[in-house]
Amino acid sequence: MSLLNAPIAHAATEVLPTALKMLGEDGPRTYLVIFQNNAEIRATGGAGAAGVYVKADGGRIELLGTTGSASFEIDGVSGTAQLALPADTLALYDDEFSRFSQNYTKTPNFPTAARLFQAVAPVTDGYTVDGVVSLDPVVLGDILAVTGPVTVDGTEVNADNAVSLLL
Repeated sequence: MSLLNAPIAHAATEVLPTALKMLGEDGPRTYLVIFQNNAEIRATGGAGAAGVYVKADGGRIELLGTTGSASFEIDGVSGTAQLALPADTLALYDDEFSRFSQNYTKTPNFPTAARLFQAVAPVTDGYTVDGVVSLDPVVLGDILAVTGPVTVDGTEVNADNAVSLLL
């Protein structure tokens, strides 16, 4: 192996085990993919404005459903914390941080934001998720420029329209 390829090989050995688990190597996994609206800046990029639920099983990814701010803000959920956080964590933020989904990403600690989304998903959309992934719609557009478009519920999402569709 040449020295030029060594960093790539090292990165692959670091990332591959996690990627294989995420892709359902050990059985089906369900994820909530949040698209952060960078028009409403938050610590991790933006407010969690739109999202999709996906199932990964044996390397195959399937779209299960869509969601967004309107789903997370239904009566009985909006304004109510779905996850008990430690008092010292809550003391760092305003009163609305853990009660409204658009504020979950106010924390720069994404594992905390992910747990908040995981807690609200079963209540609002009926999905129990194994993990939460966050993407900036601009970056998603760049990814689609390389991979090509995808069709979701009859609508093509591509590099040119990803941002406008998701935001």
